[in-house]
Amino acid sequence: MVDVITTGALIATPRGQSGVSVDLQMTYLAAAKLGDTVQLDAEVIRSGKSLAFTKASLYRKPEMTLIATGLHTK
Repeated sequence: MVDVITTGALIATPRGQSGVSVDLQMTYLAAAKLGDTVQLDAEVIRSGKSLAFTKASLYRKPEMTLIATGLHTK
């Protein structure tokens, strides 16, 4: 999920390029159970000539508990 949502964030930038994954790190903070609704937010931290750095946050709704974060380099 993090790969897909951070790639979408990169495509939405003016350059509009997705790139190739170089690194993907995940930190799991809490569980999501079957049937839970999960919200994913992504942001581009920095985008250079050859690499882009992105971050994703996953929240369990409706209480918006942070359940995981991901750092993705493309």
